[in-house]
Amino acid sequence: MHTKIIFQIFFVLMLVSNTYKAYVCDDKQVIYDYGRFTKSTYGDYKFAYHGVSSCAALNSDEYTSCCYIKVKFKNEVADEKFTHRGCIQITFDQWAKIDSYITELENNIASYNKDNNITKVDVDIDCNSKFIKLTGLILLAFLL
Repeated sequence: MHTKIIFQIFFVLMLVSNTYKAYVCDDKQVIYDYGRFTKSTYGDYKFAYHGVSSCAALNSDEYTSCCYIKVKFKNEVADEKFTHRGCIQITFDQWAKIDSYITELENNIASYNKDNNITKVDVDIDCNSKFIKLTGLILLAFLL
Protein backbone atom coordinates (compact mmCIF):
# COMPACT_ATOMS: atom_id res chain seq x y z
CA MET A 1 0.00 0.00 0.00
CA HIS A 2 2.79 2.43 0.89
CA THR A 3 4.60 1.59 -2.32
CA LYS A 4 1.54 2.53 -4.34
CA ILE A 5 1.23 5.91 -2.62
CA ILE A 6 4.95 6.65 -3.01
CA PHE A 7 4.85 5.75 -6.69
CA GLN A 8 1.79 7.94 -7.33
CA ILE A 9 3.45 10.90 -5.58
CA PHE A 10 6.61 10.32 -7.62
CA PHE A 11 4.54 10.16 -10.84
CA VAL A 12 2.71 13.41 -10.06
CA LEU A 13 6.00 15.15 -9.25
CA MET A 14 7.44 14.01 -12.58
CA LEU A 15 4.45 15.40 -14.46
CA VAL A 16 4.57 18.69 -12.57
CA SER A 17 8.32 19.11 -13.03
CA ASN A 18 7.90 18.37 -16.72
CA THR A 19 5.61 21.38 -17.16
CA TYR A 20 7.94 24.00 -15.64
CA LYS A 21 10.76 24.15 -18.15
CA ALA A 22 12.44 27.40 -19.00
CA TYR A 23 13.06 26.94 -22.71
CA VAL A 24 10.92 25.83 -25.61
CA CYS A 25 11.78 23.52 -28.48
CA ASP A 26 11.67 26.36 -31.02
CA ASP A 27 14.72 27.95 -29.33
CA LYS A 28 16.95 25.20 -30.76
CA GLN A 29 15.10 24.71 -34.02
CA VAL A 30 17.20 23.78 -37.07
CA ILE A 31 14.51 23.84 -39.75
CA TYR A 32 11.08 25.41 -40.01
CA ASP A 33 8.23 25.29 -42.52
CA TYR A 34 9.07 21.64 -43.18
CA GLY A 35 12.35 22.27 -44.94
CA ARG A 36 13.75 25.77 -44.61
CA PHE A 37 16.94 26.13 -42.58
CA THR A 38 17.07 28.64 -39.74
CA LYS A 39 20.75 29.37 -40.47
CA SER A 40 22.91 29.60 -43.57
CA THR A 41 23.49 26.47 -45.64
CA TYR A 42 27.19 27.37 -45.93
CA GLY A 43 28.32 26.05 -42.57
CA ASP A 44 27.88 23.58 -39.74
CA TYR A 45 25.56 24.61 -36.92
CA LYS A 46 24.98 22.97 -33.58
CA PHE A 47 22.05 24.12 -31.43
CA ALA A 48 21.74 20.95 -29.36
CA TYR A 49 25.18 20.51 -27.77
CA HIS A 50 24.27 17.44 -25.72
CA GLY A 51 22.40 15.54 -28.42
CA VAL A 52 19.07 13.96 -27.58
CA SER A 53 19.09 15.12 -23.96
CA SER A 54 19.28 18.77 -25.07
CA CYS A 55 15.94 18.45 -26.85
CA ALA A 56 14.23 16.12 -24.38
CA ALA A 57 14.60 18.76 -21.67
CA LEU A 58 12.75 21.43 -23.67
CA ASN A 59 9.07 22.36 -23.62
CA SER A 60 7.07 21.69 -26.76
CA ASP A 61 3.58 22.51 -27.89
CA GLU A 62 0.64 20.47 -26.69
CA TYR A 63 0.48 16.98 -28.25
CA THR A 64 4.05 17.20 -29.56
CA SER A 65 7.45 16.08 -28.44
CA CYS A 66 10.75 17.89 -28.86
CA CYS A 67 13.12 15.56 -30.69
CA TYR A 68 16.77 15.75 -31.71
CA ILE A 69 17.39 16.18 -35.43
CA LYS A 70 20.61 15.95 -37.41
CA VAL A 71 20.50 17.12 -41.03
CA LYS A 72 23.47 16.26 -43.25
CA PHE A 73 23.56 17.68 -46.76
CA LYS A 74 25.92 18.60 -49.56
CA ASN A 75 26.04 22.18 -50.77
CA GLU A 76 27.03 21.95 -54.44
CA VAL A 77 27.95 25.65 -54.67
CA ALA A 78 30.41 25.39 -51.77
CA ASP A 79 31.33 21.83 -52.81
CA GLU A 80 31.24 20.76 -49.15
CA LYS A 81 29.12 18.65 -46.83
CA PHE A 82 27.54 20.37 -43.82
CA THR A 83 25.64 19.23 -40.75
CA HIS A 84 23.00 21.09 -38.74
CA ARG A 85 22.13 19.68 -35.31
CA GLY A 86 19.21 20.85 -33.21
CA CYS A 87 15.62 20.13 -32.28
CA ILE A 88 12.30 19.66 -34.03
CA GLN A 89 8.75 19.25 -32.75
CA ILE A 90 7.16 15.94 -33.71
CA THR A 91 3.50 15.06 -33.30
CA PHE A 92 2.43 11.58 -32.31
CA ASP A 93 1.06 10.95 -35.83
CA GLN A 94 4.40 11.95 -37.37
CA TRP A 95 6.25 9.78 -34.87
CA ALA A 96 4.02 6.79 -35.64
CA LYS A 97 5.01 7.10 -39.33
CA ILE A 98 8.56 8.33 -38.74
CA ASP A 99 10.12 6.72 -41.83
CA SER A 100 7.69 8.38 -44.24
CA TYR A 101 8.00 11.66 -42.31
CA ILE A 102 11.80 11.59 -42.63
CA THR A 103 11.55 10.88 -46.37
CA GLU A 104 9.08 13.75 -46.78
CA LEU A 105 11.35 16.05 -44.78
CA GLU A 106 14.39 15.14 -46.89
CA ASN A 107 12.45 15.86 -50.08
CA ASN A 108 11.15 19.17 -48.71
CA ILE A 109 14.62 20.31 -47.65
CA ALA A 110 16.02 19.56 -51.10
CA SER A 111 13.14 21.31 -52.89
CA TYR A 112 13.07 24.43 -50.63
CA ASN A 113 16.81 24.91 -50.95
CA LYS A 114 17.22 24.48 -54.71
CA ASP A 115 18.77 27.96 -54.99
CA ASN A 116 21.66 26.82 -52.79
CA ASN A 117 22.01 23.57 -54.77
CA ILE A 118 21.44 21.37 -51.73
CA THR A 119 21.75 17.67 -52.57
CA LYS A 120 22.27 14.38 -50.77
CA VAL A 121 20.07 15.30 -47.81
CA ASP A 122 20.13 12.84 -44.91
CA VAL A 123 17.87 13.43 -41.90
CA ASP A 124 18.16 11.58 -38.60
CA ILE A 125 15.51 12.12 -35.90
CA ASP A 126 15.81 10.72 -32.37
CA CYS A 127 12.97 11.27 -29.92
CA ASN A 128 14.61 9.29 -27.12
CA SER A 129 11.38 7.29 -26.96
CA LYS A 130 9.66 10.08 -25.01
CA PHE A 131 6.24 8.99 -26.25
CA ILE A 132 6.93 5.39 -25.25
CA LYS A 133 8.19 6.40 -21.80
CA LEU A 134 5.18 8.62 -21.13
CA THR A 135 2.73 5.95 -22.30
CA GLY A 136 4.49 3.34 -20.17
CA LEU A 137 4.39 5.54 -17.07
CA ILE A 138 0.70 6.29 -17.51
CA LEU A 139 -0.08 2.62 -17.99
CA LEU A 140 1.95 1.69 -14.93
CA ALA A 141 0.17 4.35 -12.84
CA PHE A 142 -3.25 2.99 -13.80
CA LEU A 143 -2.21 -0.56 -12.97
CA LEU A 144 -1.26 0.46 -9.46
